[in-house]
Amino acid sequence: MGALCPSLPSRPMRWKAIALAVLPPGWTTISPSPYAVQLKAVLTQWLTSGQTAAADADPTTARQAALATSPASAPVKPVAEGVDKTAWTGIQTLQPPGHPDILAHVLARYLEDSRQLVEQIRSAVHGHDPVTLHQAAHRLKSSSVQLGALATTAYCKDLETLGRLAQLERAEGRLVQLTQAHAAACAVMSKELQAREGR
Repeated sequence: MGALCPSLPSRPMRWKAIALAVLPPGWTTISPSPYAVQLKAVLTQWLTSGQTAAADADPTTARQAALATSPASAPVKPVAEGVDKTAWTGIQTLQPPGHPDILAHVLARYLEDSRQLVEQIRSAVHGHDPVTLHQAAHRLKSSSVQLGALATTAYCKDLETLGRLAQLERAEGRLVQLTQAHAAACAVMSKELQAREGR
């Protein structure tokens, strides 16, 4: 979800940038209430998920470990489809009265941005571009896991590893699985959005 995973700016502008990128109009004027503090913590974790561990890992050790568990050498396994909606609870608990539906907004942004990322992944696989594959798969993985799109997350993780190792032999098969899993997750989220709009 591209807009949900921008590069974080310097500390003084960090919260403002997060709010502008993710929240509906009107939320950026929220005072530093417990709602805003909680939301800042959740979104900061969302935006920085996985970056610290990757930065601290020894490159040689990380590459050796990745090679040992590379999806290129593993059989293709089906992953449970669907969406774990319990992942949405944390977002809903941050909804203060009188403000736009934050879950609906986040779901809508995911639907829009994740489809663009899937297209970037597809282009990278077909164009044999491991760098773009790694970056796009990482971004989609990070946003998908936060919304409980488990199968999408799993296939993104595989594609991210394949891109990092420049091993695209199995990428086409994973792309097919990712496309199917993502479409299923989007169907669940679209249904939820329609239900919320009808309230």
